Amino acid sequence: MPVQSSEARRLTGAGPILDRPGAAMDAWPPGPPLDVASRAWCARAQSLMDSLGWPGAPACRRLSGGATLGVPAPSDVLYTACELVDSAWADSLAGLHGREAVPVERRAAELAKLAAAEARPDLLALEAAAAGRGLTFLRGEGFVSLGLGAGSRTWPEDEMPPDEEVPWPDLHDVPVGLVTGTNGKTTVVRMLSTILKSAGHTVAATSTDFVAVGEETLDRGDCTGPQSARLALRHPSVTAAALEVARGGMLRRGLAVPGASAAAVTNVAADHLGEYGINTVSELADVKFSVHQALGPGGLLVTSAEDALCTSRAASLAPSLAARGAGVALTALTPDHPALRDHAGAAASVVDGHLAIRARSASAGHAGPWEAIVEVASLPATFEGRASYNVRNALMAAMIARTMGVDDEYIRTGLLAFRGDARDNPGRGNLFGLDNGARALVDFAHNAHGMDALGALAWSMPARRRLVMLSQPGDRRDVEIAAYARAAARLGADRYVVADLPGYLRGREPDEVPAVIRRALGEAGVASDRIDTASDPAAGVATALEWAGPDDLLVMALLSHRTQAFSMLATRAARP
Repeated sequence: MPVQSSEARRLTGAGPILDRPGAAMDAWPPGPPLDVASRAWCARAQSLMDSLGWPGAPACRRLSGGATLGVPAPSDVLYTACELVDSAWADSLAGLHGREAVPVERRAAELAKLAAAEARPDLLALEAAAAGRGLTFLRGEGFVSLGLGAGSRTWPEDEMPPDEEVPWPDLHDVPVGLVTGTNGKTTVVRMLSTILKSAGHTVAATSTDFVAVGEETLDRGDCTGPQSARLALRHPSVTAAALEVARGGMLRRGLAVPGASAAAVTNVAADHLGEYGINTVSELADVKFSVHQALGPGGLLVTSAEDALCTSRAASLAPSLAARGAGVALTALTPDHPALRDHAGAAASVVDGHLAIRARSASAGHAGPWEAIVEVASLPATFEGRASYNVRNALMAAMIARTMGVDDEYIRTGLLAFRGDARDNPGRGNLFGLDNGARALVDFAHNAHGMDALGALAWSMPARRRLVMLSQPGDRRDVEIAAYARAAARLGADRYVVADLPGYLRGREPDEVPAVIRRALGEAGVASDRIDTASDPAAGVATALEWAGPDDLLVMALLSHRTQAFSMLATRAARP
């Protein structure tokens, strides 16, 4: 069996494996025992770092069946750091298999030559000058910038000014909120953006759909990585930022910004497992919670009291957060939730029918009073409070906004303005009334956790018959695809439409994923004559619309072809 490893990757910021820039690589050695191989790898990397005069120590994270090695490095020599971690792996394996390894001195000399060619002492000097003034320094896409948004200046890397020519008095950072998790990230970012806009901010927002500044869209697509964040944060009109932070970006490059007012983890559930060596939900939680590294004095790590894994991770991080002046805030649908009841810090919950926030108490060990902000049933995105997942998202957005310095009146105004429809939250809990008396509920639900939440909302809506349309990308494991299908089966629909995703096969054959879904639906008790297959989601929507009659409910998990699907639904919309 051949040795398996990923390509070494540059880490431009702190992340799951390092608290600073460097390089990382994943490996799954089939030969020697994992602990022996990882120790040898780490020792070899340390020897090379010492020879180069790089401070610090490698970090080795054990994974299920493999390991990740991270090597901290000066931020101007990250390509050299990649070569170091890769060569350390090759050299350590050679030694373990009895082959002659390249001598440390020779390997270090090769790396030193690479580092000398890559080094940018002028860049490091400017980075240090910014850090000394408490300013964010961003490098990427051939540019460097100091400060954020309206308080920033950006220059091409080859035209950086010397320290004495930088307009330091004009530079400053802006409030930043980071949002990650398995489900709800995009909706929380959109809610938070609406709140910040209500407070008068020009908002930079990144999400799985676009990069936007105010009403201007700068880019479209999955824009949750550091490059998208830099694009947004360099815009000269930005006064606050709401950034969606995805697991892939953190694993590939680390966090986009070194500092944030608040960092939220909405929840952690099985999704995207099997990538970058992350094979368990616990390992995934470690990745998500690495956002805590962006928090400094006054910052809050916001997470769910209803997710046991989240509360456990938050509790383990609380001491280190407190040491740097940050804290933990919890959210829950009820203030009587045990994890929330035992938490003396900041919190958000539904109290007497109102979204309410409890600030951090100045007196250690004593919770502050609940402050009601807005009636939950009046929030359009919550369907009069029945969409519990959007109540949770609103609690999260409100807590982040409060931490970013937004007054309660603007939190109230923003949440009331956020309608959750196809205009301000496309693809997330959008309800369409159709011309024949049927209704269509469209959502991005893409895993079992999300499908269960969507199902709970669907069951709260009276209907004569129900249809569920579902699909999955090819990069999900069969076990996750089957769990998703079982969650759909729990909805007990009269009809199921299984759509293929031709643009997201990701190594699979056409109809391979739908076959897994159909098999899992059958095993969950759904008769084969209740299951239709569609070539793509747009075709699935057409099938659903043809089937629907008066008082029917179409529940459609729309993962692609959204523009076509929304156009079809608009054509069939009920006339006023």
